[in-house]
Amino acid sequence: MVKTATAPRTTTPVTKGGDAKSTIDESVRQRNLFLTMAIDMSWRLAVSVLIPVIGGHYLDEHFNKTPLLTLLGMVVALALSAAVIWRALKMANSLPVPQLTKAQRRAIRKSYEKEEADE
Repeated sequence: MVKTATAPRTTTPVTKGGDAKSTIDESVRQRNLFLTMAIDMSWRLAVSVLIPVIGGHYLDEHFNKTPLLTLLGMVVALALSAAVIWRALKMANSLPVPQLTKAQRRAIRKSYEKEEADE
């Protein structure tokens, strides 16, 4: 079965008629969503790395197989980390992409032009 690429989902424009309050609210919502996803991925990565490595170390001490089980724990941690990152990327890519209004695009373009002129 071949997967086909789909176009990113988009939302309606962030502001209608230049409403600054709705732009700020959307910006805060997007920032909170990003922080939530980053914190979620961080603790998942910490658990997926620490448990196999520490468990391998303790099993090495118990069975006197010094580097073997710790290295096996590291391999398991690497695989789990890859799975956590893959899942986080899939979740982030499934979120809708906000559309900018023409006025917002013009303002961004002007800010870039101003930065280039200042250099």
